[in-house]
Amino acid sequence: MAFGAMVEQKYKTQSENPDHKTYMDKENLVSPFTFERYYMQQLESDARTSPRPINMDDFKPKKFMRAAGT
Repeated sequence: MAFGAMVEQKYKTQSENPDHKTYMDKENLVSPFTFERYYMQQLESDARTSPRPINMDDFKPKKFMRAAGT
């Protein structure tokens, strides 16, 4: 939700500011095929899926090999 709010705020300020370099390209401001809108749709679909199971072995301390000499 925060990412979506940031993107919409960005597009709003771009459309209100005629001096902005992307003001002339108004198609990008409303296009559903921009990366930001695609990413928002992906985040929304990921939020609806069930969470992945937690593998507790990933949280165990790792064994590091120590150098025998320098």
